Amino acid sequence: MNDGTYYLSWRGRQTGPYSREEIAAQLRQGEISGIHLVCDAGAWVPVEEFLAAVLPVPAPLPVAPRMVRKMETPDMADRVAELEAEIQRHASPPPPPQYAPPAPQWAGASPPQRISALAVVAFIFSLTSWLFLFLWPLAAALWLLSIIFGHTASSDCLRKPGLTGRGLAIAALAISYLSLLLFVALVFVLRSLTL
Repeated sequence: MNDGTYYLSWRGRQTGPYSREEIAAQLRQGEISGIHLVCDAGAWVPVEEFLAAVLPVPAPLPVAPRMVRKMETPDMADRVAELEAEIQRHASPPPPPQYAPPAPQWAGASPPQRISALAVVAFIFSLTSWLFLFLWPLAAALWLLSIIFGHTASSDCLRKPGLTGRGLAIAALAISYLSLLLFVALVFVLRSLTL
């Protein structure tokens, strides 16, 4: 410019006219940064290069981004805020602290053993059913309950560590199935004898 004034440009927005001293003061105060453009003799050059050529003082470093945003248009400021929010949303969160659960009291040894109550009940039902053999409906009910409880106890002992009594449950199942088969065979033999 011939009259000693210059125009500034930042992201397509022009301001001015300013003198060299005003541009240098704005740069020192942080109102513009070293990457703003100045129209000098019809060519757009960065402020730092312009001031280095015309003023003997060294140009200060660029200011923080929040100072630069004073020159942004409202639409551009909104877009920048949206982009920053998007980056924050997609930023990976820090990994959670590793939590080590306290070791059980029996660490290094086998967990405490307990016997399955269903296995015990199934075994008792399978044995006491023989006491009620002459009351056959009660005996049959005890055999069926013993079979149900025996299967449940056997599968529980396989699934749950520290639960014992699977042998007792299998014994109850064997007694109940054998007793049921013997009873059915006895009924068939008695019916064939009466006919």
